[in-house]
Amino acid sequence: MKNAIALEKLKTEFKGKVEVLQLPVPVLRDLKKLAAEVVREESEKTPMARKVHASFTKFQALVDPGTTGRRRLPLVRRGVRRAA
Repeated sequence: MKNAIALEKLKTEFKGKVEVLQLPVPVLRDLKKLAAEVVREESEKTPMARKVHASFTKFQALVDPGTTGRRRLPLVRRGVRRAA
């Protein structure tokens, strides 16, 4: 929530001074793969981490079947346009 508030502040209070750009799709795709790899690696370190990761993955698949159990990048907002 703090990130959304900060983004809105950038777009309103700093309009004309700050340009908000979306990262290119290939960069987002690579970041998503790297993030999933890091989460998987970290989840294998302890029994509790494995349990939490398995539970989260199952939950995510139920809530958003399109993710096939993989986490989305949390801070990417599709359709963000350049600040005018």
